[in-house]
Amino acid sequence: MTNAEVDRIKEAVTRRLNDYVEASLSLDAEKCLDCFARSEEPVMAADGKLLVGWDAHVEFFREGLKPLRTADYFRFKNVHVYPLAPDAAACSAKFEWSFGLDSGEQLRSEGAWTYVFKCIGETWRIVHSGGAHVFLPSTESQSAG
Repeated sequence: MTNAEVDRIKEAVTRRLNDYVEASLSLDAEKCLDCFARSEEPVMAADGKLLVGWDAHVEFFREGLKPLRTADYFRFKNVHVYPLAPDAAACSAKFEWSFGLDSGEQLRSEGAWTYVFKCIGETWRIVHSGGAHVFLPSTESQSAG
């Protein structure tokens, strides 16, 4: 791949990672799922568990977002994108996020995550992801009313 192709892939994957952040902050499961490949068998290896297939991802996002009331923040830092082929790239980053629960508490986490993106048609989608959360002490949410 040329340097220009590598740069184009890095920019496209970084944009798509930002799309995932925005989808997560919207608390909209369908927007989150749109970042994953439906035509592939997506796999998520997280915190010692393996989530395999589209249906498992649908359940994970739909059920996982239900108790969330607010999105306080979600950000990636130290992002590294590694183009693997013209239609594939790996991306590793540290993250931190905080979401407010229906109970009024905050669910806060930090950690590191790796994604594998594949360009399907004209859209980069996640086909594999894995990492670990370090959950931080829960506190009363500042956005609780």
